[in-house]
Amino acid sequence: MNTFTTRVKATLSAAVLLFLASQGSAQSNQRHELWGGGAPGARGTEAKDRPFITVHGPKSPSNRNPAVVLCPGGGYKHLSGIGDYLKLLTSNGITVVHLRYRLPTNGYPHPAPLQDALRAVRMVRAHAKAWKIDGSRVGVLGFSSGGHVASTVATHYDALPPKAQRDTISKQSGRPDFVALFCPVVTMGKHAHRPSVVRLLGKNATKTQLRDLSNELQVTKKTPPTFLAHAKDDRLVKPENSIQFRDAMRRVGGEAKLHLYPTGSHGFTRATDAWKNDLLGWLKTRRIIR
Repeated sequence: MNTFTTRVKATLSAAVLLFLASQGSAQSNQRHELWGGGAPGARGTEAKDRPFITVHGPKSPSNRNPAVVLCPGGGYKHLSGIGDYLKLLTSNGITVVHLRYRLPTNGYPHPAPLQDALRAVRMVRAHAKAWKIDGSRVGVLGFSSGGHVASTVATHYDALPPKAQRDTISKQSGRPDFVALFCPVVTMGKHAHRPSVVRLLGKNATKTQLRDLSNELQVTKKTPPTFLAHAKDDRLVKPENSIQFRDAMRRVGGEAKLHLYPTGSHGFTRATDAWKNDLLGWLKTRRIIR
């Protein structure tokens, strides 16, 4: 298949996705494949090769809801549940876009998870009117390794897919308007979650690769406002991941709010409800929700 044919198919696929999206609102838990013409570097056509999003409308929808692309964790090995986050966000007027990104354990190391997450952000903006979303209030939320996906989006939002996969959706901005990270994997350095590093980059990652995906080192003045939450006794993903990102944001004059909870380990969101009020308060301060 020549390059021209591939581009035509990708453009037509994007047009079909836009048409289908326009036939309903975000209130019916719609599922949408991210890459109509096949994901970049697809190794097959099975479910693991076809990342998708599920759009969950808020309990009390309006004509212009904020939206969050939710990136689940799982150590870059599997994708974990999102129940607590989904319930809280949709109950407070936020459309949740649940991302099922491709995994290194299925043959998709970096940059596949980043490509899928950026595609999700851009797709939300492309379909904002049809899905009753405010395109100026689109954020990303991630926890654990999903926090690494989200923080990579926050610091690498200009990255584009290969030319063969570029279409009208790719022209949308990939920069989130806000970011929320819970017990996130951030660094590939001293305090890294080593299994995530190995799965994402392999055992022989170069210094350049490790630095590029140590997201605390990639923060700039343009990095979106960020909420972080971590338990001090987290032994799986050390709280230094969140602390370093917060400190990097402060150095460049960015906005970052970090909540460190005394206990709760890596699953602190199940041990305390404090994070819920803290997150909602921050979203109200940022005027994401009213």
